Amino acid sequence: MANNPYLETGLENDSSKNGHIEEMESVRSGEELDQERRIFRKIDCRLLPITAIVYLLCYLDRSNIGNAKIMNTTTGDTLLQTNNISNYQFTVAMMVFLVAYSVFETPSNLALKFFQPHRQEWLGFLVIAFGCFCTGIAGTHNFAGVSALRFFLGAAEAGVFPGIIFYLTFWYKPAKRASRIAVFMCSATLSGAFGGCESTKSINFIPQPNFV
Repeated sequence: MANNPYLETGLENDSSKNGHIEEMESVRSGEELDQERRIFRKIDCRLLPITAIVYLLCYLDRSNIGNAKIMNTTTGDTLLQTNNISNYQFTVAMMVFLVAYSVFETPSNLALKFFQPHRQEWLGFLVIAFGCFCTGIAGTHNFAGVSALRFFLGAAEAGVFPGIIFYLTFWYKPAKRASRIAVFMCSATLSGAFGGCESTKSINFIPQPNFV
């Protein structure tokens, strides 16, 4: 089988381009590298705290409904009692969140391209929306209200995580993006700590059994 001269030429061009890029990276001065590090440090200080807080709130508001179920048990002011719902209805209200999250995740990702991605207006709208829906659950009085707000909460939160990842692509190169994503994703574990602080108050309201 004869060798393809066009294929060989293309491979040679690719190898020469890669070698040229590596050569340019190697000749960068220490001052340029130091300036790049300072720039990324400033970007980190501006972006990582706010993205970590947003992701923390995302996980916190989807998990605190379990604390609301048992809080104020002795006073008759739990989520189930104030809304007159059963355990089965409570489970349904929790599941509709996952349904909305699955259904609206792809449309929300597509919407990122139509609302000026570099400004992230869509992401800001989603953050405000899920905060409002989560707050509104405190004012519900029946099963329909809890289920509806949990559904809208899932729809709003579906695009937050992909939106943050998409937003970081405008600021970081692929080689530096993974570590930044890992940093703000660690805030999800902190939601368990904050949720534990809330549940501590709830547990104090639950009558404890007496052991002889």
